Amino acid sequence: LDFIGYVPNIVPTEQFINSLMNLICYLPAGACLLAFVIMSFYSLSDNKVTEIMQINTAKRAEAR
Repeated sequence: LDFIGYVPNIVPTEQFINSLMNLICYLPAGACLLAFVIMSFYSLSDNKVTEIMQINTAKRAEAR
């Protein structure tokens, strides 16, 4: 909170409120963009989905 100018026991200033709103808005948006970039490098073809489903089925069968 020090990064955005928070000081305990003092009335929040306009700059603090704006900084807090920017933090609330831009931090999740940045995380979303980062997740999108990471997901774009992970190819999920039909063959890969079938392979994952077979592995999960085998694991469930072993657990019983």
